[in-house]
Amino acid sequence: MFPLELISKKRSTSLFSGNQKSHHKGSGIEFSDIREYNAEDSRLIDWKATAKSGNQTYIKNYEEWKELRVFIAVNLQSSLYFGRKDEKTKMEALYDILDEIITACSKENHSLGMYLEDSDTAFIPSKPGNKQRQYIREIFLTHTQKKPSEVDNFQSLLTQLVNHKIKNTLLILLSDSLEIPDTKNWKILTKQNDVVRIHIKNPLEENQMPSERSQLLHISTKKHGYIFDAFNFKDTNYSSLFLEQKNKLVQIHRNSGSDYFEITTEWNYIRKLQYLFMNRKKYGFNHH
Repeated sequence: MFPLELISKKRSTSLFSGNQKSHHKGSGIEFSDIREYNAEDSRLIDWKATAKSGNQTYIKNYEEWKELRVFIAVNLQSSLYFGRKDEKTKMEALYDILDEIITACSKENHSLGMYLEDSDTAFIPSKPGNKQRQYIREIFLTHTQKKPSEVDNFQSLLTQLVNHKIKNTLLILLSDSLEIPDTKNWKILTKQNDVVRIHIKNPLEENQMPSERSQLLHISTKKHGYIFDAFNFKDTNYSSLFLEQKNKLVQIHRNSGSDYFEITTEWNYIRKLQYLFMNRKKYGFNHH
């Protein structure tokens, strides 16, 4: 398995803690020049330059930047433990994803910070270094041992990120919430950061009615967890509600220039995460 490489698609140098460009060319962060097209992906074609040439097709080159400022925001709630005892929970998947991101930051020496939203919040300002990365791991594990919040705090998470003035970062939101983000906070965060929202999902959630899902207990605390509290579940077509909500989120993220990744516990989700960030590097956008 190849290592995860965190890619930011914002073309602002303020997202980076250093001013060093990498020596290799790719389709990462900042426009460099154009060259002749050679049977590559048509989405990289510079149509203006091609039209001016009259008879030659041109493609854009980008230079990648290193030493990102990465900030992870985690929405911890009891629904992350949703699932059966013989399955990996969303909480376990979340930690695996967090660990992969921290490892990627270590490899490239990215600055890293974290905010945890649960019954007892934690804010860790961004810093580089192995001690910082290890501290973030320890704080996360400490919080997972506490009683999780039984309500969806995603909106509060966004509010706190704005209040803490999180900006000029690759902002990675880890959550199993399907809440539609507050328009005001979302506009601020997506304008000032390169936002990636990773939604962690158990496939059972799309097909189980709440009455059936309530039998799937929180493994450690025996509390029930629900993916979103905003709905009054009177409609028996729960799968349609789930899909409708997800489609709304995808559109909101596209309109704001942010990315929405769906990670399912039954997949090889680390490989999926690597693939999604590779698409950012290759195309400058992701497939939702």
